[in-house]
Amino acid sequence: MAVPMPVVDWSTPSPKRIRELHSEIRALAAERCAVVLAHNIVFAGVHFMAETAAILSPDKRVLLPNLDAGCSLAETITAEDVRRWRAEFPEHVVVGYVNTSAEVKAELDYCCTSGNAIEVIDAIPEDKGILFLPDFFLGAHIKRERPQRHVEVWMGECHVHKAIHARTINARRSAYPDAEVLVHPECGCAGQLIYGIGLGDVDHNGVHIASTEGMIRAASSGTAARYIVATEVGIMHRM
Repeated sequence: MAVPMPVVDWSTPSPKRIRELHSEIRALAAERCAVVLAHNIVFAGVHFMAETAAILSPDKRVLLPNLDAGCSLAETITAEDVRRWRAEFPEHVVVGYVNTSAEVKAELDYCCTSGNAIEVIDAIPEDKGILFLPDFFLGAHIKRERPQRHVEVWMGECHVHKAIHARTINARRSAYPDAEVLVHPECGCAGQLIYGIGLGDVDHNGVHIASTEGMIRAASSGTAARYIVATEVGIMHRM
């Protein structure tokens, strides 16, 4: 990881200051021959995202504005936790969600996203037990979808996305009965809502699980007059 760049105070930016910041960012990117990675608006990613980018692009320099930007889900498990867990189940295959640190990824047999978790499980021989970490809700979804598989699940969750559950969504849908629900699959909210749908706590009709661009397309070209968006607030600016 590179030395962190200065952190910009975004507390109350004026439109003029925002334009100035855009110019400064573009000038700095041009000066350093850099690509600016963005999650909806600005690359203010958490630590595991920058680590993952560095792993996938070992010949590139990855800059993270704040090295203390963490993810509560990723922080629910350490590499030592994985080693202890594996020692309890030495014959099991360890599968981890991408929302984990590089140290934890180094202990995994497979790394998955919420979008391909089932496919990864299906690629593992059926006689093999599986340790899935760290997202409990995604792990519960896997157990429900593949009840014949022996899957142990780590009890980890994101402190932000755990609030996006059946009770929250049902309350919003009651308030806005004409709305459809857009859910982002790459954050913990999807796992918990899928879990609720499987239990019958959430009506699956009108619920769309889509990528960031898929959610943008749904909001711009869909037939619904109103949408309930279950993900981080940054996407609202683009919508």
